[in-house]
Amino acid sequence: MTWNEKRMILSAGLQGSGSTLISWCFLQHANISGELDMPTDTIRLEFDSFNTPWIWNKMTISSFRWLDLAKLYEDLGWRVYPLLIARDVRTTFASLTGKKHYGINSNTSEDPPLRIRFRRFLQDWKLFQAQNWPVMKYEEFINEPVESLKRVCFELGIEWDDGMVYWTKDEEDIFNRDNYNQTFMKSVKGKKSLFDSVKSNKVDDCNGLALEDLRWLDHEFTEYNRTHGYQPEVSLEEDKSHGEGSLLINPNAARRVLILSRIEELEKRNRELKAEYGQLKSEYGQLKSEYDRLRRTRAVRLAEWFSKHPKLVAGCGLIYDKAAVLLMKK
Repeated sequence: MTWNEKRMILSAGLQGSGSTLISWCFLQHANISGELDMPTDTIRLEFDSFNTPWIWNKMTISSFRWLDLAKLYEDLGWRVYPLLIARDVRTTFASLTGKKHYGINSNTSEDPPLRIRFRRFLQDWKLFQAQNWPVMKYEEFINEPVESLKRVCFELGIEWDDGMVYWTKDEEDIFNRDNYNQTFMKSVKGKKSLFDSVKSNKVDDCNGLALEDLRWLDHEFTEYNRTHGYQPEVSLEEDKSHGEGSLLINPNAARRVLILSRIEELEKRNRELKAEYGQLKSEYGQLKSEYDRLRRTRAVRLAEWFSKHPKLVAGCGLIYDKAAVLLMKK
């Protein structure tokens, strides 16, 4: 490819923003192929296996900002086309406070605190606003999927393809690696259109959001909420299920900590098994020595008995020979 032919649509959104479903729709386009959902802490560099006019690459704003990756891909010779997925941040934040493995509120680069992720997203959103780049609102996508997708295609300079809503590509054409979100994979498995997948999507749900986090989101995202028509403030004071504080940062929940902890457990078990093996090996050696001793003792005693009763031994030999002859005749 020449520089002008290396066209990449770099799409980004927060975790839980519905960006993967939108990514799936774009990858159903006949002239688009690429990365459905790039890992948050890993930058994909190889796209040689794709041969469509447009390359799609969906990232999640977490370990990196959209701007970080856009500049890097430009350094690598790509012409980057921007797209940002917006959703009510209160709904998104609340969805990450559950038991989702990617919603870990920790203190490492691969699992940064949620507030850092949301600030990075806000910085990218302000950049998109200043540059007048395409922003796709998830709620509009759910309510009017065709119109929403057509608008973004127009803004990106892509011809419309009905395949974006009436899916014709096989799952294997899009799932090009094994470690995608299993929940999403199940949600689109066997589905032939977008309309089969959006019916059960929840748009506005703040369950689990702590009051202090809610106040912070309302304050930090005032301009964002106003621009996209989201409710300026959400009141949860009367709901006792919401805590008064904020979601705590948990260093022990980070993936690297859990992995190291598991490695330590396996190493400890390995040492225990080695000790058990050494003990069993010692017991086996002792038993084998005793067996060999008993076998040698038995052989010596038999030899002494044979030497004391030569006639009986000879008689037994004759009986054995005659029995053998009789068996052969039969």
